Amino acid sequence: MAAPTAGISLLHGGHEVPKILRMSSHRRVGNWVDRGEAPEAKIARVLSYSLGRDPADTNLAEWSVALRAMVEADANEVQVATYLGTLPGSDTWPGSTRRLLAIAIWHIAKSGLVRDTALRRIAELLPGGPPTESLSQFLERAISNAPDRQQYQPPPGAPKPPRR
Repeated sequence: MAAPTAGISLLHGGHEVPKILRMSSHRRVGNWVDRGEAPEAKIARVLSYSLGRDPADTNLAEWSVALRAMVEADANEVQVATYLGTLPGSDTWPGSTRRLLAIAIWHIAKSGLVRDTALRRIAELLPGGPPTESLSQFLERAISNAPDRQQYQPPPGAPKPPRR
């Protein structure tokens, strides 16, 4: 599911995400992680290819949700490989193929989970959202608004800085 780039707020994983953090919905922008798409669709695609099944097969969606949930519950790639061994059609795979497929699926699921966690933490830490201006714009504004150093006088009673 791609997140829109316009609007005031967006609920992402149950949390409101500031506008500047939203992923682009444009298909050509970045990859599925950058676009904010769910990992289940990519896991189902990998399973479809690996098992030789039709991508519209409803079992693929069920298995991809289960695999994402396993990774979310801190399953490692060995546990994912064990689950993959129970799927119909996986009995012809050698152990190395199943392990490589498990590693790929684990990384797909973990990428989506890390992205969602990062967006949630940013939304928690920056309730107003991150700054909308770039660092160069901020520095330019700060320098232009800064008082001239020669005109600056410390407040009365302030200690003098040590000489270098």
